[in-house]
Amino acid sequence: MPIALLVSLIIIISSQVVNIREAVEISIFGTIEEQNTLIELQKDTEQFSSRGFGFNPEDLYYTENDVASIEVIDNVQDTQILVPAPIGNATVINLFDDLTFVVSRVTPLNSDLAGLYTDQRFSYVPGEPIPIVLNANSFIEVYGDWGGQDEITITRGSMGRGDPTAMQNSLPIKSRVINYDKNELLNKEITIKFGGFSEVQSYETGMTPSGVTFKKLTEEEVNEKIRERKDEISKYWDYEQLDVPLEYTFKVVGLIESESNRDTFIPQDFVSELMQGYIQHQIDARNEAEISTDVLGNTFSGLEYDGLELTGGGSPVGRFGGGGTRMMRDIQSASYAIPGLVIEIERESSTEEPTDPWGGSSSDIIGEYQDSSVYESSVQNGETILIKIEQVYDRPQVIDDLNKLGYAYHDLSDVDVFKELKSTLDLVSLASVVAYVGLSIIIIIFTMGKFIAESKKEIGIFRAVGATRNDIKLVFIVQATLYSLIGYLVGAGSGILLNMVLSGPISSWFDSFIGKTIQESFNVVNPVESAIFSNINWEALAVYSVVLFIITTITSIIPATSAANVSPVEAIRSE
Repeated sequence: MPIALLVSLIIIISSQVVNIREAVEISIFGTIEEQNTLIELQKDTEQFSSRGFGFNPEDLYYTENDVASIEVIDNVQDTQILVPAPIGNATVINLFDDLTFVVSRVTPLNSDLAGLYTDQRFSYVPGEPIPIVLNANSFIEVYGDWGGQDEITITRGSMGRGDPTAMQNSLPIKSRVINYDKNELLNKEITIKFGGFSEVQSYETGMTPSGVTFKKLTEEEVNEKIRERKDEISKYWDYEQLDVPLEYTFKVVGLIESESNRDTFIPQDFVSELMQGYIQHQIDARNEAEISTDVLGNTFSGLEYDGLELTGGGSPVGRFGGGGTRMMRDIQSASYAIPGLVIEIERESSTEEPTDPWGGSSSDIIGEYQDSSVYESSVQNGETILIKIEQVYDRPQVIDDLNKLGYAYHDLSDVDVFKELKSTLDLVSLASVVAYVGLSIIIIIFTMGKFIAESKKEIGIFRAVGATRNDIKLVFIVQATLYSLIGYLVGAGSGILLNMVLSGPISSWFDSFIGKTIQESFNVVNPVESAIFSNINWEALAVYSVVLFIITTITSIIPATSAANVSPVEAIRSE
């Protein structure tokens, strides 16, 4: 029984140590090592906002010059400026039952740099679902709450009290977060629609002496707005064709749960195809009617291209200067946003003094730009650069070189916490081996000693009938081995069974432990299948089996020798 209990315990302990180690590698260590070979460098825009008007807008964005400077640093493997694609109205339709939401920042990401957000493959393969890293900040449901009224006024007094929550509760159009289970979202296939026309706003706003008034439109008024939009757009486009969005199937391979990050990432090698299709879809819907520059500047808005930068759609590919800012002003006055429309404008000098708070100035409109590959040739500037380093051990050197170049990066990574956790698991594994060997020796010597003490009469009889000391020694060594084998088989069977029974509670404990100690602080944990904790460490079992029988053979010699030295007369007399 002691041997059976020992074998059962060692099967459970050795298997679960390996299972926990593997689960930790999957959920933490592999991700941490990959993530710490990535550095996220962000522009500090607060120092520029304090200057007021007149600062250089290029100070707000990283450019290709920054990329060139960083790429020459030793042990830097790759770099990428993160720039949201200038595409509007990206709607996720089937991630949640009966709920849709809009993704405002669809950002391309290099597959080599995706390890910061996912441990799965992140590249575009035609014909397969496209990997996507969703952002939980996009999980917002917008809904109407008119309280049975057709008109609501937000008084000036309520706006001036400085309580945004109270004002938000007074609005007839509200938003709320969509609750979700991360494990249920990962690896789920979803559909995203790009383009098409947004729903016509079903209410009007206006200023009155009392405050801001929201008035709900009747169904007839909404339909009239739709007809007006269709009539105006149909002068230059096939309305029905343009209203059909592009649809793609994606697979969720990661989820960002950070208050500061607003990006939803898709593979960089897919975005060019998406943008080309998005722009070409509009070009294909165009009729032969010529659009004047006045119409483009007032009635219709879209992306803007100045020969270098492509801006618009709510997300500039270039900096928020020149056409990008003028585009923002035009959206407010233009009646209709045309998905995929590219308006060519004159480029402003980068040294020209800005004439508005955002660093932009008016630019003359040249006309439509009908090259659907314009996105690929445009310059991309942004607020964030991702830097991939060769290996995690190079991180201090790369950060030191970044600071020497003036990028003022303060490393907040906490890799020591994970090193300590890994060392703890190594210590537990070593301790289990030492404990196993020690217990095996103690149990076998104790068991055989007790057995010999109870078998003195038999020893005396064997010696009396002519058995030699070596015969007695061999008998007890064989018995020790046989008893160990029986105990081993019983213990192995019960250990395997108990390991399966305990896998559920151990899985629950692991999820709770990781969630409370690591995930809340570092947001780097990947889900682990509970089945991993039912695995048997066959390799360790084989090694322990060999060790057990070696120990049995060696340690049984001591009590067997003691038994062989028992005097036959004393042995029989003692009974």
